[in-house]
Amino acid sequence: MSLKNETDCCSGVQSNSSCPLCNERKQSVTVRTLKHWLQASLVPFVGEGPYYFCGTKDCPIVYFSGDHSIQYTKKQLRDRITSKEVSGPHTLCYCFGVSEEMISEEIQMSDQSTFSSWIEKEVKNGVCACEVRSPTGRCCLSEIKKTEMKIQKIKT
Repeated sequence: MSLKNETDCCSGVQSNSSCPLCNERKQSVTVRTLKHWLQASLVPFVGEGPYYFCGTKDCPIVYFSGDHSIQYTKKQLRDRITSKEVSGPHTLCYCFGVSEEMISEEIQMSDQSTFSSWIEKEVKNGVCACEVRSPTGRCCLSEIKKTEMKIQKIKT
């Protein structure tokens, strides 16, 4: 896997397609990502792709094929994707289990968050698996930093 830079562990494919239900533009995911997230009984039937991830909260489709003939919903996944859920802890980093609530708690207790710098170090050390563990197949670091800034702003 080639890296964009030291702190971007997965450059991802940049082609786009629209979700067949919500019609919003979505980025592609690798077959590897899809197979990781689908229930084991579905994995042998996954074709070559391309496949796309729909993170729109109120859309029941999670993954779909480029020609829209194949669509997977939350019920067909191995685990919960928090961006598709209304309640519960909202995982931002699936490699290390960092949630929005954890960031908020750290900022409330110490006026800062160390999660983005910690994750950056782990990425530099090659200790991440975003391409399979993240439902988008992409690095979470930018989302972690945005969340840290948003919570910091709210606190001040």
